[in-house]
Amino acid sequence: MEVKLLDEPEEWDAWVSGHPAGNVLQAFEWGEFKSEFGWQPLRVWACEGGAVLGGAQLLLRQLPIGKVAYAPRGPLISDNDSSAWPKVLQAIHEICRERGAFFLKIEPPLANSKALTGRLQALGFKQADEVQPRSTLIVDLKPDLRTISARLNIKTRYNIGLAGRKGVTVSEGTEADLLAFYRLLQETCWRRQFNIHTLEYYSRVWYHLERKGMAQLLLASHEGEVLAAAMLFVLGTRAYYMYGASASRGRNLKPAELLQWEAIKWAKSVGCTEYDLWGIPDEVGQAAEAGLDEQRAPDHPEDGTLPALWGVYQFKKGFGGRVVRFAGALDYVYSPARYWLWMTGLPYLRQVAARLRLQQRQPQLRPRAAAAEGV
Repeated sequence: MEVKLLDEPEEWDAWVSGHPAGNVLQAFEWGEFKSEFGWQPLRVWACEGGAVLGGAQLLLRQLPIGKVAYAPRGPLISDNDSSAWPKVLQAIHEICRERGAFFLKIEPPLANSKALTGRLQALGFKQADEVQPRSTLIVDLKPDLRTISARLNIKTRYNIGLAGRKGVTVSEGTEADLLAFYRLLQETCWRRQFNIHTLEYYSRVWYHLERKGMAQLLLASHEGEVLAAAMLFVLGTRAYYMYGASASRGRNLKPAELLQWEAIKWAKSVGCTEYDLWGIPDEVGQAAEAGLDEQRAPDHPEDGTLPALWGVYQFKKGFGGRVVRFAGALDYVYSPARYWLWMTGLPYLRQVAARLRLQQRQPQLRPRAAAAEGV
């Protein structure tokens, strides 16, 4: 077996986009974008007899105690040949060890199954915390638009029409619109208690992917005011709704519904056959995997709103996608001591330090005079 490191964008992306489970997080430009934020991308192929068995784009990051290696939505195994897994992982391990990684995290872009999990555990991996959403909704774009529209929830379809009647319009954005997009993102995350990156982060991902024709920014506006925005990515025949935001004002105009429908239409127009809505509560994925009825949202908080991801799910499911639950994240440990320190030791020390800081900020009560005199 030959282990190859690739540095040719076209060759790498042709392979990833042509793979049945290829994902934009494995795209060459995604690695270039992440390199601006402390990650070193490496594109690894395992080859045998001139054929590619599989591979992964690895992201390596230097931590205080060593390097971590991460394969987002990877590795990819050619033809999903289960016998290729040991050889492909052997190639990846070889590179990780050479570069000094103390553990490897993978997130296979395959549906969860006991067979897959058992195979990876037999190869030394253990289930771990996910970085990417484990469950998602994927809209099938192969039918014509009339059929896709008919699969929408009746309320969603009505809201799309309502937005149009109320004068909401959707347009394609440019780099000049990124600040407006980010302000909406800040507002959305404040409202729904999400975490977000910096404006620079979204600007750089836009720069890297848009110049390769892999990104689109859509804006829903009413009377000149932007009320909702979505940043979409595309690789091969798959489109991804990864980042979206909306204003608190004007929600009665249903701009988000019209925006999402226009995103679906755009994705189909550029040749995509799947549209990944990117992230729903994993309880929904678990229920679908078990063949159970749809999982109900937890009890409403006191303010009557849904928990953050559940509120997003209520919106996304109106577009008729099928539930997909991935295999999740698995870790392979090269240095047990450093892995323990990173996963257990350092978090414990941070908790202790936080408690000490809290105690130091507590007001010190002055003893009463009698106590000071020993009475």
